[in-house]
Amino acid sequence: METAHSWQPGPRMGPESSRGDRAASGGPTPPAGAAHGEGTARAPSAAAGGDALLDALPPEMKGLQEQIRRVAPQETTLLLVGETGTGKTRLARLVHDLSPRRDDPFLVVDCGALSASLIESELFGHLKGSFTGADRDRAGKLAAAAGGTLLLDEINSLPLQLQAKLLRVVDERVFEPVGSNRPQPVRARIIAACNVPLEQEVAAGRFRSDLFYRLNVVAFYLPGLRDRRAAIAPLARKFLSEFAARNRPDVRGMTAAAQRALEGHDWPGNIRELRNVIERAVALCPGDEIGPEDFPEAVRTGAARAPQPTTPPPVPGVPLTAVSPSRTLAGAKEEAEIQRITEALKRHGNNRLRAAAELGISRMGLYKKLRKYGLFDADF
Repeated sequence: METAHSWQPGPRMGPESSRGDRAASGGPTPPAGAAHGEGTARAPSAAAGGDALLDALPPEMKGLQEQIRRVAPQETTLLLVGETGTGKTRLARLVHDLSPRRDDPFLVVDCGALSASLIESELFGHLKGSFTGADRDRAGKLAAAAGGTLLLDEINSLPLQLQAKLLRVVDERVFEPVGSNRPQPVRARIIAACNVPLEQEVAAGRFRSDLFYRLNVVAFYLPGLRDRRAAIAPLARKFLSEFAARNRPDVRGMTAAAQRALEGHDWPGNIRELRNVIERAVALCPGDEIGPEDFPEAVRTGAARAPQPTTPPPVPGVPLTAVSPSRTLAGAKEEAEIQRITEALKRHGNNRLRAAAELGISRMGLYKKLRKYGLFDADF
C-alpha cells in the first residue's frame, strides 16, 4: 500500500527558525526539560491549536486530517518530502503537537548547514577530550530531545559515514556519543525531511538504500505553491490577518489585483517567501488594503501572468463550442499522459513506484501528475 500523501500546511504558529538558528551554536545543549521548539521556546500544545490548524487545510485535502491525526500519536517514523519553504518543519511540529510527546522537546538538526564533524557532535554529543577543542562533555540532540521529537532536516545532505550510524539509531534505538563506547537509549521520535526525492539520491549512490527504506515508513509529500495556486490566496489572507493583528490593525484586506499578482508568481521560496511578502506588504501599505504596488517587483509582475477568467478566443470558421481543451495541443498532451499513466498503474496493480519506473519518471513526479489530473486517490 502506498504511504506517500500530499499536504498543504496552514500558517505557522510562529516565525520559522532560519538555518543558522537551527545549526549548532557551539555552546552547550539546553537541558532536556528546557529544550523546546527549535531552540528553547515551548511548542504550543495540540489543544492550543493543533485541531484548528488541521481544520484549516484546503477542501481538497480534508481527507488527510484523519491520516495526520492517526499517525501523530504513533511511534511510526515519518519522512517529509518537499522543496525548501513548503512547510516541512511546520508539519513535523504539528505532528509533535498532536502526539502524546507534546510536552517534551521538539528539536531540529539541520543536516545541510553543518559539516560532517559538527553534525556528528550535534546529533550524538561528545565526551571531553574526544577531539581537539572538546573541553567538556556535551549532550547531543538525540539525548536533549528526551521523549519528544527530533526532526532531521535536509537529511539528503547527511554524509554517508553518518548514515550508517543513523541507521543504527533508527533500527536499534540506541546511539553512542563521540568518544564513548557505551550505548545510550533513544527515546525521541525521529522525523526526517528532505528537499529532493531520496529515491534519486539512492540511485546516484549518495544515500543508503537500507536507511531510505527504514525512514520511508509513512511519507508525506508537500507540493510547491506553484503547483497549488488555489491555496495561495487563502494562505495570504491568513498571513495578512496574522501580521495586521500584530502590527497594523487598520489593514483589513487586499485588492483583487493584489490577489492576481500573488497567484501569478511562481514562488520559488514557497510558503516562507509568501509569508515574508505579506509581512512586508502589511508594513508598507499606506492604506487599509494591500495592493500589488506593496509587493516586490518580482511579485508585481505576476499580475500580468496570472490566468484571467476569460473564454477562449474564437477561431475563424469554427464554432466556439468546438474549441475545447481536449482539442488543443496542450489538451491532447494531457489526455495522452493520463492514458499512459492509467495504463501503467493498471499493469502494475496500482504500484506507483513500478509505474513511475516504467514511465521513466520519479515517484514524486508521478505523484505530481496524479494530483494534477485528479487521480491521486483513484484505484487501478
